[in-house]
Amino acid sequence: MANATQASADTPLAYFAEGDARRQRILDAAFECFVKSGYSKVAINHIALEAGLARPLIYLKFKSKEDIFLNLFEGIFDSQLERVEALVDQDVPARDKLLEIFNIMILELWPKLSGSPQGNDLLDATYQIFPKVNKRYRARLATIMSNILGDTTECAEVLILAVKGLYFDRPPVALLRHRIALLVDRFV
Repeated sequence: MANATQASADTPLAYFAEGDARRQRILDAAFECFVKSGYSKVAINHIALEAGLARPLIYLKFKSKEDIFLNLFEGIFDSQLERVEALVDQDVPARDKLLEIFNIMILELWPKLSGSPQGNDLLDATYQIFPKVNKRYRARLATIMSNILGDTTECAEVLILAVKGLYFDRPPVALLRHRIALLVDRFV
């Protein structure tokens, strides 16, 4: 677990470098709990225990487990998309940009997610619990990728959905990276 004032660099909560230390501590603990146990098996009590806080202190910052999950993944996705948006204007081939996008959006977190027995539950939760949030981020990503591809957002959406199919069997990072490269090569 990261210390209370700053998330560790090896967790996605390093994205929350500024802000309230207690909130950050809760989000860091929540991420660890969700990865370890999956969304459905985590309760506020688990997050409080992992954060080293009393349960009522959690409710001073968040309304519910769903609120924590939403804030956690919105923070991660916002940070990821910020990094992805910075790629658009770089003077590198479209293939390299797309590979870096999937590195940022999937591969950086993949070891934690794929290594968790509850990884599928966590992935499912990000899509099912907040479909509007997921749709909004996917639309932003599709727009960015369509600019890189020089094609329609519909084409970019197909690439995004195809990549989702590549990690269905939770392959090791190297194999997933290889699969993504093969797919990207078909689009550029």
